[in-house]
Amino acid sequence: FLSGRVEEDFGGGFDVFDGSDVPRADVTMSAAEDGLIAIEVVPQPFEPAEGNDVTLVRNLEKLQLAGGAYIFDLEGASRDEVYRLYDAAFARTPDEAGLRFWADEVESGSVALEDLPNAFIASDEFGTLFGTDPSDVEFVTALYGNVLRRAPDDEGLAFWTEAFGSGALGPDDMLAQFSESDENIARNAENLDIGVWVI
Repeated sequence: FLSGRVEEDFGGGFDVFDGSDVPRADVTMSAAEDGLIAIEVVPQPFEPAEGNDVTLVRNLEKLQLAGGAYIFDLEGASRDEVYRLYDAAFARTPDEAGLRFWADEVESGSVALEDLPNAFIASDEFGTLFGTDPSDVEFVTALYGNVLRRAPDDEGLAFWTEAFGSGALGPDDMLAQFSESDENIARNAENLDIGVWVI
């Protein structure tokens, strides 16, 4: 990152700002005037207290940081839902190539958003996480752990197990509903606020 307060217009093409030596926790971003994105690097305790370095960027497609990147060129009305579903199905931050592929499949109409849960459920990665033939309780417990990152409460486990066991909801419905739950939306909010966080 550049020192002080600077403004950078990257113009056309696919541009990557390399901050691969900076952890995500040390960077804050905010929307600035005229479509600019303000990227601030928090000074470390051992650095002189002269204020944060602020870089104002325009036309930037990717900000590479240690352990991941923010991408700014992934658009589409269903982007956030695809992101959350990807994270819910695989219990991890989406990788850039995978997220771009599925977001493009949905935006182009090759795969309907409502069919995406079944595509993920059919993957080897999903089978490894959830098991090849889990019981109703095992499947619901795995949804809580993999999607919401916590153990199920007794009331929730009973409700979802009954809905699943009765056939009222299939595996794809369950995954979609957990993915779009208030809890999962809130958990992923910072990953979709400004730019899209990927690994």
